[in-house]
Amino acid sequence: MKRVLQFWRMPWSALFGACVGVLMVLSTPEIVTDIRGVYDKFRPVLKMSGTVVSRDEDSVTLHITGEKLRGEECRLLSVFGYSVDKDGRLFDALAERIDRTATRRVREQGNYDIGLWRVKPITPDAVGVQVVAQHDCVGRVVLTVMAEARL
Repeated sequence: MKRVLQFWRMPWSALFGACVGVLMVLSTPEIVTDIRGVYDKFRPVLKMSGTVVSRDEDSVTLHITGEKLRGEECRLLSVFGYSVDKDGRLFDALAERIDRTATRRVREQGNYDIGLWRVKPITPDAVGVQVVAQHDCVGRVVLTVMAEARL
């Protein structure tokens, strides 16, 4: 009973506290997402690059090499590609390893030559291609541009 009386003596303080609590519950996921986004930008899973090996009317072959910056905590889920037009718009494409079968094994941090990758189809007006890796980093999906090449 004493607690109820204390509440009624200072209802605005209690209401203010309840509002702050609700705002914290609603805003925390967004704040955490923004912080993780900044972390992923400054510490990506991969830092790789691709060199154009060949090109035909509907595909581009890239040789991709570089470094994996995060270790076993980031496991590869998938790899996909994009065709990029002169306005920077992205068009879905398939990115597949063509020099041998991709093993999808867990890799430690370090430098890797991950071979030849074909991106197809590319649009007729494409000026570039991208290969993007999707990793599961301890339950959180992280996308990293693995290779980007101008045509």
